[in-house]
Amino acid sequence: MSLYVASVLYGAVVAVMFGWLVDWPAVRITVNRMVAYALEFALYADEPGLVFRAQARLLGQNARLLRQMAGPCVVAALLFAAVYAALAPADATVAITRTAQAPPGIAVDAVGIRIARTGETAWRLRDGVHGDSQSSWILRFTVFSSAAASVVALALWQSGRRSGVPTP
Repeated sequence: MSLYVASVLYGAVVAVMFGWLVDWPAVRITVNRMVAYALEFALYADEPGLVFRAQARLLGQNARLLRQMAGPCVVAALLFAAVYAALAPADATVAITRTAQAPPGIAVDAVGIRIARTGETAWRLRDGVHGDSQSSWILRFTVFSSAAASVVALALWQSGRRSGVPTP
């Protein structure tokens, strides 16, 4: 799969996930409160006590917004780790030979690179020929299944929490 296709699919999945997992009415209320507290700075510029109180309340609303977005962001990061683990290139093994041809019986991944100073050729060997490809698939499955379990757990947790109005 092309990296472009994978990134577009990942972006679409994350957009749908955020739309599904985030309590948008609560986020809208939080952002409106943040705007109101920021407007208090100009409204009460000559009252330092009120400005400091508005700043403290603005910081509290920032923390609330961070709490509202933290869960979906963690799930998106886990999903990115799963996608990256599936698309990441495996560790390459390099063989250096004195000949300009690939050694017999070895599958190479790319054209050899000639080292002019020493007269040698460096070959990148294909994964699975000399590496343990089964362990990489087990790792990829583990990362993907943990990301999927996190998405389901967060969705169940968020569905029980949706009230529409956050507590002040």
